[in-house]
Parts: sequence; C-alpha cells; structure tokens
Amino acid sequence: MKDYSMGADYCFSSAAEALSYCLDLESSGRADLFRGQSQDWPVIAPSLFRGQPDTQAKARALLKDFQEWGETVPQMATYHGSMKAITAIAQHYGIPTATLDLTTSPEIAELFACSTTDVTTSGNAVIYCFHSTDLRDSPYFSLVQLNVINLWRLQAQQGLFLEFHDEAALNEVRSMAIRVHFPRRSITPAETVRLYPVRKSALETVIDQWIYRHNVSQLFNQLSEIEYVTRIRRYTYPGMFRWRKVPQLEVSWLSHNPRWIFPSPEDVTFATNCPIFEISLITAEDPEAAFAALSEQLRPSIEAYADTGAMIAFSIHIAGRKSQSAKASLLLNRCWDGIRTHPYQTKSAVACMAATALALIRPVLHPNANDWEEILWGQTEAIDTAPIGGHLDSASVSKSQLIAARHTKYDEGLTAYAKRRSGDDPYYLMDYIVDPWILFDFEGLSKLFIEQFVPSCIGANWKDILANHDDELSELWGLSFNAALLAFITLFGFRFTSPIASEPDVDHLILIFPEMSENDIEEAFVSALPSVLEGGDPFTVRFGGYGQDARELWHIETVIEQCRTIVRTGGISVLEVFPGLREAELPKPGGNPGAFGAIHIWAIATGQLNDIAGVDPRTNKHIFDQFWNDLAQCNSILEAKGKSQPDWPIQREA
Repeated sequence: MKDYSMGADYCFSSAAEALSYCLDLESSGRADLFRGQSQDWPVIAPSLFRGQPDTQAKARALLKDFQEWGETVPQMATYHGSMKAITAIAQHYGIPTATLDLTTSPEIAELFACSTTDVTTSGNAVIYCFHSTDLRDSPYFSLVQLNVINLWRLQAQQGLFLEFHDEAALNEVRSMAIRVHFPRRSITPAETVRLYPVRKSALETVIDQWIYRHNVSQLFNQLSEIEYVTRIRRYTYPGMFRWRKVPQLEVSWLSHNPRWIFPSPEDVTFATNCPIFEISLITAEDPEAAFAALSEQLRPSIEAYADTGAMIAFSIHIAGRKSQSAKASLLLNRCWDGIRTHPYQTKSAVACMAATALALIRPVLHPNANDWEEILWGQTEAIDTAPIGGHLDSASVSKSQLIAARHTKYDEGLTAYAKRRSGDDPYYLMDYIVDPWILFDFEGLSKLFIEQFVPSCIGANWKDILANHDDELSELWGLSFNAALLAFITLFGFRFTSPIASEPDVDHLILIFPEMSENDIEEAFVSALPSVLEGGDPFTVRFGGYGQDARELWHIETVIEQCRTIVRTGGISVLEVFPGLREAELPKPGGNPGAFGAIHIWAIATGQLNDIAGVDPRTNKHIFDQFWNDLAQCNSILEAKGKSQPDWPIQREA
C-alpha cells in the first residue's frame, strides 16, 4: 500500500512516474487539487506577497490599476461588479494578486511544473497535491472557483484559485500538500498551446490590448527623450460649440447592437479542432488583382462562419517560406479573432481579411514595395486611433472615404466661427474635436476602420515580424478591432499641428485666432458665461495662429485689437484674474506666452502691460483700481449679452 501522508515528500526519477503517482492520488480520493512549480520553494506565496516591501507596493498599484480599468471600460462590461472575476483575469495574465493558481488536472500541473523560462531544464520540479476539504476547513484561505466567460486560459488550465486572507497563511499552505518531486523536462509546443491557447477569445483580445498599453507606458517612463509622446492630450475642445456644450455619446452610435459591448460567450473547445482554410498567392505584384484573388479565396469560409457561427482558422502558404508562412498565418488568425466577435458586415470582414493577407504576403514577395494602400484606396490620410482605455495606433485610410464618413448631425451646435472654418476645410474640426461620434457616421466609419485602418496598421507596424526571430510575436496584441469603442480619432498630424494637443485643460481654455471677427470673439466669451455663473472655474485665453510672427504677441496689432474687442464685449469677466503663480506676471519675451488672464487682456487692450508686469498692486494702485472698475462693468455687459440670447441655456427667473 502506498503512503499518502499530508506534508510528505516523494521523489521520482521521471515526470511520467510522478504524474502516474499524482493520478493515483486523484483516483484514490487523497487529492483533488494540484499545483505545478519549477522548483520547491520553502514558502508557497501568491505573487502579491513576494519580494521586498517596495516591490509589493508596486505590485498592489498595478493590480489596482487593472481592477479600476476593468470596472470602468465598456469592453469589460460583462465583468463589472464582479471583482473576483476581474482579479481572476489579472491572475491569469501575470498581474500580482493575493491568489494562488490551482488546477483540478494532474496533467496540467505537471505541464506547469515543466514550463519554466530557465534556459536549462536541469533540476527538480514539484507538484503540490491538496485535498479541497483541507483547504476549505482552513481559516487562512478561501477556495474560489469561477467560470469567467470567455477566459479561455482558465478553461484550458481547468483552473481555480486559493485566496489568501493574510500573509500568515504563507507558512501553512506548503505543509498541507503532498509534494511530488521529479526531474524537470522540456514541454513541447503542443503542450504549451494546451496551457495557453493560441486563438483569442473576445475577452483575451481586450486584455492583450491592456497589457500592451501597460508595457508601452512603462517603456515611455524609462525613456526621457520621448517623454513628449505621453504628454499629448486628445480631448475635444468645448469652445468649438455654442455654450461649450459638447454632444454626448448616444446609443444610436452603436447601431443599437449590444454585441459591440457584450460578445457572445464562447467555450475554449470552440477554438480547437476547427477546419483550416489554406490561402495562397503566387504574386502580389499587382495589389488590386491580388486583393481580388484573396477575397475570392476567403469569402466562402467567412460567409459560412456568418451563417453557422462555427469556428474557422486560416493558413497562409508562401512557397518556400515555411517560417514566414507560419507567422503570417498566426497574424491573420489574430486579425480574424479580433473582428469575428463584432457585428461587422460579412463584406467588410472579407475585405479586412483580404487586405490583411495582402499586407502580410506582399513584404515577403516584394520587400521594396510599400504602396499597396494607395493602389487599392487612392490618396490616403494617416490617422491615429485608440480604444477606450487602450493604446494608440496609427495607420492610413482613404482620404476621400474619411471625408465622406463625416456627418453633420451636430453641426448646428457649432459656433459660427467653427461652422465657417469647417465649411472651408473638411479636416478643420479634426484638430479640435476627437470624439468619433461627433464627427462621423458610424456605418461609414466602422467600414473604413475595419476594411482599411486595421489592415494598414498590421502592414505598417508588424511586417517586420515576418522577417525577425521573435517567436513570441510580442508586438502582436496592441491593436483594437472594435470601431464602436474608439476613444478618439485624430489626424496623425494632430500631435504637431493642433493648438490643443499639449493643453492640460481644454475645458477652461478660450482660443482666439487672427481671422475671428468681433462677433466670433463675442460668441466665444458669451458661450463661456453659463459655466462661470453655475459655479465653474474661470477661463484663460490663448492666441493661436501667430507662430510665423517673430514679435511678442502683445506687440502684434491684431492681438491688441482683439484684446480691445474682448474688453469691449465684456469678455474678461469670465477669465481668471491673475493666472500663474505671480500676480500680473508678464510672459517672458521670446518664450511660450502661456495663457492670458483678465489682467493681461485688459492691460494689453489699454496699453499698460509693461506698467503692471510683476509689480505689486499697491505700487500702481490707480491702474489696478481702474482695472477692477472696468472688470465690474464687463461683468454686467457680458451677462446682459448672454441673457439676451434666445437660446440662453440657464433657466430664466420667473
């Protein structure tokens, strides 16, 4: 009879013998939960309890960041309100938690014991064998078994969790296990796939985007020379709208289809043993002909998926290029997993997959040819997009189709100046309005996004993967495929040309441009008045469009006249009086003039800026007395102008 004493150690000469012993434990009822580790540490600790205090503090901050993201972004709406589910997801993606992975399968535990990242497989691995009753009866732990919808990793690993109530439990758990030791072996690629399915569920696609975004953010934090990248802010400038009322997202933006947010549940077995459709292309010299040929090859299988919902896979065959064919196939299936869970039209799905296949094959067959987008779509425009809570990507789309996707639903709410400028330049508003639903028709934008942006992004950012030796394809997982949940769309040049790209607070900023008329300026300040009257913070002013003029702003005749207009129409009444740290501080000559407050605008308008710059108000008391008197008059002037408007947004007094 075999000895199965809890807390005892048993050594075997091979992984097969050790696994057989664990299976005996399972069949005899002495163990029903297992955990594999590459070596037997003195203490079995959840990742959140490992390392020095500063390391643990960083780990807790990372977990909190992920949990907050998971509870707020619409992509994770299925899991809102279930912190245990979100924590389980975090655990399966290597984010430190207070839980320990267990499995009901001895075979899975043995694979984990051998799946080490060490360069050598020498040394002994261990499988800890527990009985669930012992763990449930302990005051130190809780067993957590969850069915997290679409978490294929958890399903493949037959996993559950041991939640530690406090760090005192660290000294208990190891002693409750039968410890099975054996020489570590190498696991095969097929066994690795058993632990980590290659195909991606809808949930795993979103999580990979968050992981990629986090990794990129960490890289930016380490590279001070590209720090400016992280300072770009993409928020819609309210000053483009009358009364600064920015339209809010409406349900109609999602075409009333809940699948944009709530994908259908899928079991991990759905992705196994599915039919594989091979596609091939002899030449990609003519992109139009190649795109048509690829579309014909892909269409039947994609239409069949649309009809039945049965999982499919694709294999790209590039003659004589086995390694590159395998990587291209993985990328194409990644694209398919990204788009298939969303309610795109079948025609758009075919176009996306055909263009993506072309983007993957063409660099192999024609390494110096980079013009396939222009050949297929005509003149292109580079744009930036990012999903809510995700990472920015840049790619090209058809310029004419981008303009055609623009709708005018909210144009009536624009200021007169914004209407006039957008009528002259179809791109004008994209430097100030970044919310997709404000500018674009959803059907037109989603078609453009999936048929062009996604393939272009893969072709532009990932084609080097086909030529390198990155077997993990670590850059594979950053792209979003959901057009309905884009946080912003901007022109690629936004970061360089938009006056608001580096503004920390566009909500309290008024932009003034050289071509603005007196009526335009008056409307800008009247529109800001309701916010101040309702208790909001005051505003500051920036003058844009003078970058080519070498003079200081307060020496430019147009700026001086605009300041007089602001005072004359009462505009300074909504402005912060003394912006900055020092009262009435004069902007430094030759530098960024910063934001102007009421005292600056008034002093420029009256020609007294040099008299008050950096001066104690008591020194030139008569000037400041004049300013306060004029400011009081401006308050009355602007309020009268606002209340005279037929669409004055504040409820009128009875």
